[in-house]
Amino acid sequence: MRNAIYYKYRSLENFERFINILVNERFYAASYKDLNDIMEGLYIDLGLKPKVSREIKNAKENYRICSFSKINNHPLLWAHYADGSKGVCIGCRITGQNVSIENVTYTGLAEIKNCFEANITAKEILLHKEATWEYEEEVRVLTKNGAKQVKVKIEEIIFGKRIALERKKLIKDICEKFLPNVKFKG
Repeated sequence: MRNAIYYKYRSLENFERFINILVNERFYAASYKDLNDIMEGLYIDLGLKPKVSREIKNAKENYRICSFSKINNHPLLWAHYADGSKGVCIGCRITGQNVSIENVTYTGLAEIKNCFEANITAKEILLHKEATWEYEEEVRVLTKNGAKQVKVKIEEIIFGKRIALERKKLIKDICEKFLPNVKFKG
């Protein structure tokens, strides 16, 4: 999975943050509580002891998540994450060390009745989502111990159909200086 290209749809509303991504070839990893799905981190407790539930909660808070997609052309992803196709889709390879690259499972909330290792259980919980999100074909890069950045090698930039021509030109100019091998589409 490490060698695959994954896609991050981005709005350009915060252009400074976008430039930071290009120049430093890294993405921010958020706490599960800061992700857009209100069901993130929830699970079905099938009789865990309160002490074990606390251990799982603490373990979940130790992880940070950077979400990517396996696909670069889904209209809903363009609409939700790239400002209605006014943004970009960045294709990259994960190069960061001490990260875990995992596919999301779309079977609803994880059902937990036994917990032998809180970190493993927390990770399982953070990799489950409701089936309604399946169209995202999400891959999560998990960091631990508060690491807030995921290093990547940017391979391509796909421009949204509604991106401003001036922005498109500026992005190409910046990449020419900092990422000369990046391919462009759109």
